[in-house]
Amino acid sequence: MAEMNKGGKATYYSNDTAKYPLLMSSPHGLYRIHTLLDNQPLLAGDCYRHACWISVPEAKARGIKDNDLIRVFNDQAEIIMPAYVTSKVVPGTVNIFHGGWYLPGKMKTALMPEGIDTRGAPNLMTHYEETSAGYHSRPSTVQGAGPN
Repeated sequence: MAEMNKGGKATYYSNDTAKYPLLMSSPHGLYRIHTLLDNQPLLAGDCYRHACWISVPEAKARGIKDNDLIRVFNDQAEIIMPAYVTSKVVPGTVNIFHGGWYLPGKMKTALMPEGIDTRGAPNLMTHYEETSAGYHSRPSTVQGAGPN
């Protein structure tokens, strides 16, 4: 019988989960079409709260409180953004809604020499793999640290 390969980047079976234990999802929000409307002042704050959604148990384990600025990172990128502590997210995962623009901050690191993202562009953390069919993205595992 063939042995299944449970490796792969950014899966629950990946060795990366020891370093980056949270699976990041980037769902599409109700108030944006990809990156369109991210800069719409009428939606900022009132209808839409762009934050890293994190479950209550995960936040508690990391000392994160609602609206704390947290650092979300993996081997691809770093983001500093507010936390939204909620029971609407499954423990072991975080959500950063799709469509945030990259906004480099003043803090620079070797990983982010242009500046750590302060807006929340989850595509920065997406792993891409080359296959015979071209490139495709994989889900990303991340680590959330806070408060920052």
